Amino acid sequence: MERRWQKEVKSMAVSEELTIKTATGPAAREELNPYQIARQQFDRAAAYLPDLKSGLIEFLKRPGRTITLEFPVEMEDGSVRMFTGHRVLHNRVRGPGKGGIRYHPDVTADEVRALASWMTWKCAVLDVPFGGAKGGVACDTKKLSQSEVKRITRRYITGLGDDIGPHTDIPAPDMYTDAQTMAWIYDTYDMTHPGKNNLPVVTGKPVDMGGSLGRREATGRGCMIATREATLRIKLRSWVMNRYVRSNSRWRRISRLMILPCTETSSAEVGSSSTINDGLVASARAIATICFSPPLNI
Repeated sequence: MERRWQKEVKSMAVSEELTIKTATGPAAREELNPYQIARQQFDRAAAYLPDLKSGLIEFLKRPGRTITLEFPVEMEDGSVRMFTGHRVLHNRVRGPGKGGIRYHPDVTADEVRALASWMTWKCAVLDVPFGGAKGGVACDTKKLSQSEVKRITRRYITGLGDDIGPHTDIPAPDMYTDAQTMAWIYDTYDMTHPGKNNLPVVTGKPVDMGGSLGRREATGRGCMIATREATLRIKLRSWVMNRYVRSNSRWRRISRLMILPCTETSSAEVGSSSTINDGLVASARAIATICFSPPLNI
């Protein structure tokens, strides 16, 4: 008799197959707006929380505050250019907003909204006492001198004024910003808020200003660890599907659909059924629940 957990594996495989067909159908159109992607991800997660009230769902999806600044900066050649900057505070229920500031020519308000939303979820999942925030200025630092980047930073932070601060919204480095940028942010904020310890207004500062060792490499290290763990999970998912649905050609076909990036694992590699004890079977059941969930759009 087929065990209940085996039925669950098959059910999840069918669900995955339907998802693949839907995503690859002729009428399918990929959603590229990052804010809409973030909202869809939340809706998918909220489906597992039936007691979450609809009004609360909307509250958790929408940013608490979105600021857009238009400010002039004098360039080194004497000309004046207008720049657009954004700062989004998504949610500060768990603490002050936390999130980086990026400098890139393609920065948009929706991109910043999405990044601020993801910061909220990340901090909550890791139980870090911060909310989610994010910021950015539409500019190409590769075509700007250091002096011009410094002026952009100072005008941007001056425009934000009291909308950032150690107890409200704390910036950090992101794309094309670094410890030097954070030092300019701190210095600008400190000049407009004298008489206080303003060092906590920003993270990612130079170490000699109270920054943390390893901060510069932290994002790359996190990406490496996440990639390593994802690779192990994909291989494990391949093992589970090939081990428990090999007997039926239909399930083999679904297995191939689900595990396109992976090579199939032979029975010799995973061992015969007689060598798999009850503990491993129980573990496989738990693993299947994790591994067959729809992939995240990262």
